[in-house]
Amino acid sequence: MAIGNTILFVNGKGGVLKTTAAAHLAGYAASSGWDVLVIDADAQANQSRDLGYVPDGGEALAAALVGEKPLEPVRHPKWDTLSYVPGGPAVDAALGHLTSELSRGKLGSLRAFERALAPIAGDYHLIVVDSPPRELLLRKLLFTAGRFVVVPSQVDEGSVDGIAGVFETAAEVRDGDQLNPDLEVLGAFLGPIQNGAKKTERM
Repeated sequence: MAIGNTILFVNGKGGVLKTTAAAHLAGYAASSGWDVLVIDADAQANQSRDLGYVPDGGEALAAALVGEKPLEPVRHPKWDTLSYVPGGPAVDAALGHLTSELSRGKLGSLRAFERALAPIAGDYHLIVVDSPPRELLLRKLLFTAGRFVVVPSQVDEGSVDGIAGVFETAAEVRDGDQLNPDLEVLGAFLGPIQNGAKKTERM
């Protein structure tokens, strides 16, 4: 079931501005006075560079995904209205555990992210999730909980293929498995466009 104040930035390809777009949205919303939570679901933890906080290796998120501990966001050291949950390599280990559970028929594991996030979601006006590019199980976990999806993209064929994969997962979660009938893909945006790429700008 969708957590209504959650927006996911997703593409099946890396380097398409997912992290940058998520950081900008979170920063603008927090600076306007909204209470904002940023979740970096990527094992690379690049969001920490954009928003200026110290990552924890993904330990807190991983523990919440496997049900060991409740999800405990950290307040940003400079912005009172911004909190975060770092990504890191431990997220991959948690996904390995969930994959094992699913292989044993424990389909409730698909709601691991929803279960972790739901108890604290009401504390925030907006929850922004930066997702990894190619981890399909994690994408499905995020889509099971998320309300809105935005797809950043570049203009190359690989990025376009990444968009198609996002829509396939959304259809699977929303219509096929009916895990989250309220999931909505808001759309995609292109960038960056090189100077002088007039044909691309007209597309």
